Amino acid sequence: MTFFLLFHVKQNKMFNSRYDVIVVGGGHAGAEAAASSANLGAKTLLVTMNLQTIGQMSCNPAMGGIAKGQIVREIDAMGGYSGVVSDLTAIQFKMLNKSKGPAMWSPRVQSDRAQFALKWRELLEKTPNLDFYQDMVVGLIVEKIKLKELLLALEIRFILNLLF
Repeated sequence: MTFFLLFHVKQNKMFNSRYDVIVVGGGHAGAEAAASSANLGAKTLLVTMNLQTIGQMSCNPAMGGIAKGQIVREIDAMGGYSGVVSDLTAIQFKMLNKSKGPAMWSPRVQSDRAQFALKWRELLEKTPNLDFYQDMVVGLIVEKIKLKELLLALEIRFILNLLF
């Protein structure tokens, strides 16, 4: 009962909050976007349909390769979490295309799927300025071509602070 009351109080406080950035979806891109904006000091809300699947990998739990590996390195250079989480949950590291020239070599990491999602969530939960909410977005309130509010399935509204 105590846990429910504490959780209930936290939810009520959050319902009245305004956010600088609202990210919809907790996949890899959404998780990186939420982390980036929160780390830059913006009050950020990550809305996802399932809090347990934030950052979940597909059936092929790999990060790297020629294209995706380049993106992961660029995100890492800007302070993103994908490379960090990949390193923390690695099962195997491999250099791809070793039979070709050095320009084609590309690192890839195979990760533990369950640990990958868990580490993503742990890192996001430690990120200041970042709140989470589990629900489905069903509408947007737009005034004069500017997004003002997000409407969720449980009829909760989150107000977006306009920075421009």
